Amino acid sequence: MKRKIILSTIIILIIILSLILIYSKKEEPILKNQNAKKNNFLSIMIEEQAGTGKYNKEDEFPQIGYVLNSKLSKCLNGSKIKYENGSIFVIGNKADRCYVYFDYDALGSLCRNQNMAKCFIKNYKKDGSIIYHDGLPDYEGMANANLEANDLSYRYSGGNDEVNNYVCFGGDCSNNPSDPDYANLYRIIGFFKNEEDNYEVKIIKADYATETELGGVGNGSYVRVGNVSNGNSDYLGNNDYYTKIGSYFWNNDTNNNNWKESNLNKVNLNNYFLNTYLGKGVTTIDNPNLWQNMIQHHIWYTGGNTQANIQDSKTKQIYESEIGNNKLNVGDNCPNNSICKLEDLQYDGFVGLLYASDYAYAASSSAWNEQSIGYYHLVKNKNWLYMGLSEWLLTRNTNSPNSFIYAYFIAYSGAVYYNLVYGSYDGGWGRNAIRPVLYLKPDVKLVSGNGSKENPFKLQLN
Repeated sequence: MKRKIILSTIIILIIILSLILIYSKKEEPILKNQNAKKNNFLSIMIEEQAGTGKYNKEDEFPQIGYVLNSKLSKCLNGSKIKYENGSIFVIGNKADRCYVYFDYDALGSLCRNQNMAKCFIKNYKKDGSIIYHDGLPDYEGMANANLEANDLSYRYSGGNDEVNNYVCFGGDCSNNPSDPDYANLYRIIGFFKNEEDNYEVKIIKADYATETELGGVGNGSYVRVGNVSNGNSDYLGNNDYYTKIGSYFWNNDTNNNNWKESNLNKVNLNNYFLNTYLGKGVTTIDNPNLWQNMIQHHIWYTGGNTQANIQDSKTKQIYESEIGNNKLNVGDNCPNNSICKLEDLQYDGFVGLLYASDYAYAASSSAWNEQSIGYYHLVKNKNWLYMGLSEWLLTRNTNSPNSFIYAYFIAYSGAVYYNLVYGSYDGGWGRNAIRPVLYLKPDVKLVSGNGSKENPFKLQLN
């Protein structure tokens, strides 16, 4: 009898010790980039888009921009799941079957009712399409960090479907091209430091400007509606909207590429668009010029550069030639290599156009080392700024024959070339579509939205 008691006690102790060993087992991390197929007990479920609640099964853990959904994540046989610093910890039985759900962690939710620039910069790694241009790789596997602008800007880069940077500006928004509110849909180029070391939000119209926005007959450098060079063969928008897009000369008034003399600049952008079109946005008695008041007066670098340094160059050289040199009095930026005045290299205004370097850096970082921007038709699907029509840039050409009559533009193919700044109203060269570009004041606040085309960011001035 005594022997049976001892034996039973030993068995009980063995069972207790076994249970202690099982449940006191240390947490075993599975690294964030480890292939989940090697771990049959774990399924990784990743949300398609912010707020959709639709999940796809993936083979690898998301690197950035996602948070664990602790409510949905579970194991079928009692094991526990914990997610810390990019690693999964499964506590319990390795023979279990576990499901780990990740929700898209939209910056729009994280930064709601906060200063937009400050919050996005603080949390930029939660959006894999924002790249900090400090010359260092921000993400694992990021290509060409050494080709960054090194201006401490934060820029959106990647293909159109990869970048959620839509913002509502000028009134209510719609993603339907047949809706008048579609005109108020913009996209964020990035966040750029000003002279006071504050960051401004730089935005561009999501689609090309219409006659209604920039003014028709009798206003500046307007040509006519629906007369954009090369038709609409590659246009990514809606063909009904295409018939409303205005085409404009860069400078059909003095026929040279001095931006301060251009009526596209003086009349269409910095007068009609700024004061007449945006001036319609009277939303409150206290703030009758809401949209205008959000725009930051800015110095635009208008010196441009040579074909070799812009059209035939790689991304970083384009930036250094177009922006870096134009902050100085550099002869290469002036027609015929003459030494020109600082006022010819810079323009003070509220509204401008894209820089060639803006366009180049909007492509996926893997494309920054392409042979030249003149070859960007090879990577246009990797650049969210590509829209498919011929579009003027702010950048002028400075060393081609008669260089004072040329400025650069994005061709319908996606490549960058130079074109006459003037032309004939009946046909020929010299006219392209326009997308106004603005810098918003540093104290603009984000109030709603997740940056998708269906739910763009909405803003408010503090």
